[in-house]
Amino acid sequence: MSDTPIRSAIEAVRAARGEKADEAWAEAVSFELVMTDVRVELVARALSEAAEQIAQADEPAAELFGDAREWAAGRRAEWVADGADWSDDDEPTSVKGALFMVLLAAAGISLLFVAQTLLTAAWSEEISLAGAIFPTLLGAATVGAHALFTRLRERRSQLAAVAGTAALLLAVGGTLTAVAWLSNGISLGIATGWWHLAAALVLGILAFAALQFLPAPRRRVAAGPRDDDAWLKELGASLRTRGDITDHRANEIVEEAREHAADSGGSLGDEFGTPRAYAARFAKNPVVPARRRAIFSAALATVALVVLAIDLSDGGDFPYATFAWFAILALNAALTLAAWRTAARERA
Repeated sequence: MSDTPIRSAIEAVRAARGEKADEAWAEAVSFELVMTDVRVELVARALSEAAEQIAQADEPAAELFGDAREWAAGRRAEWVADGADWSDDDEPTSVKGALFMVLLAAAGISLLFVAQTLLTAAWSEEISLAGAIFPTLLGAATVGAHALFTRLRERRSQLAAVAGTAALLLAVGGTLTAVAWLSNGISLGIATGWWHLAAALVLGILAFAALQFLPAPRRRVAAGPRDDDAWLKELGASLRTRGDITDHRANEIVEEAREHAADSGGSLGDEFGTPRAYAARFAKNPVVPARRRAIFSAALATVALVVLAIDLSDGGDFPYATFAWFAILALNAALTLAAWRTAARERA
């Protein structure tokens, strides 16, 4: 049995009735909670409690608790409402988290390369060293860009995060171009399609192995009492990192809390609890993340269109690879734009 708390709790759920379906339900719950930054201890505790109830009722987890994602969302909502210290998103960056994200991103990018080889009929072409290492390099670049974006958004604003990340991506693009120029002529003698398909499978397995079996990072020692200025600063950061509130609305909430403190004369911590718990009380606005994803996707498709136009203007062979990437990004942009419209219509 694994000594990780979540894995042990999942195995306890399966042991409650000895059914594989209960284990699958517990794995879905743990994935949903971990991916929404719930603390490992809370995830393990919730699953352990579920295991006890399953053993007592002798009923399948799905029948006793319902859909795994909905049950996980309900537990998270309870912790938020109670003002519990439920979140892990203020944890220090760990080797476990960084490795998982890099491997997962590299696996996803490898699948995109598989799609490209299918669209361009390049499955059997021998892959170069550059082509072989690009998914992992792009995965690391993607995770690095996300980390920078998150940090700038937390400390500054959405606009500062976008500008800083764009500058980083330009630098990364130049570096990757240099890597391609130096190693593109080195052939590995393996079919491109099979390489990327195998890489996606192996990288995906390694990613989830890292998530399940590497030890969790140590939690920070809780800070002492905050003064109101520090409380408001952390509130602003918590609101911005949610990703579903505009900078303008986040600033409004901070100012409202500041005015409340001035009027009441009391401590914001005593009045509202922790800044993160208070930030979680505000309703989600699904239009904001949908709009941001649509704009980002449209920008990527536009860049691909510009590159395609440049390739076509050279007058050489038709750039099938560039066209394939443009087609994939254009389809993604169309889907995210449709999701934005749907979110706006449902909220209206």
